[in-house]
Amino acid sequence: MNSNPSRKLVLALWLVLLAALQGGCGAGKKLQPLPWDIDPAGLIQTARGQLGAPYLAGGSMPTTGFDCSGFTQWVYWQHGVTLPRQSYDQYQLGEGIRRQRLRAGDLVFFDIETKGASHVGIYVDRGRFIHSSSTGGRVREDFLGNPYWTDHYLGARRVLP
Repeated sequence: MNSNPSRKLVLALWLVLLAALQGGCGAGKKLQPLPWDIDPAGLIQTARGQLGAPYLAGGSMPTTGFDCSGFTQWVYWQHGVTLPRQSYDQYQLGEGIRRQRLRAGDLVFFDIETKGASHVGIYVDRGRFIHSSSTGGRVREDFLGNPYWTDHYLGARRVLP
């Protein structure tokens, strides 16, 4: 057998290239269900099921607690929709919605700690939304008409049709 070092190097590079190409042939990203398969009422039911769950900065699990964007991410994930982890990234999704046109499941955003989308919740109906609040220390339902939330309201995004 020829023990030429350059031939071994070429063979090794070909094997690495072949392995890299093989990796691209797998199942790839898991496809999300079509958005119109998501029932907003089911989404709200999932969110309400977490009422009282503890607030935890950086949290995204019911067993340990949620921060605001961890909560919205988790709720949507339960229905097969992947949201980014941070509220300011979630604010970039979907379609901007006027406050008067809010529907169940819309994401509502507030500028509390910093300018921009620093807090997020899920709109329920009749001016109510569910969110994980550091002030209240838990997941709770609040009213958008409350002066505090009105003063800090930034906007809403619809990620479901």
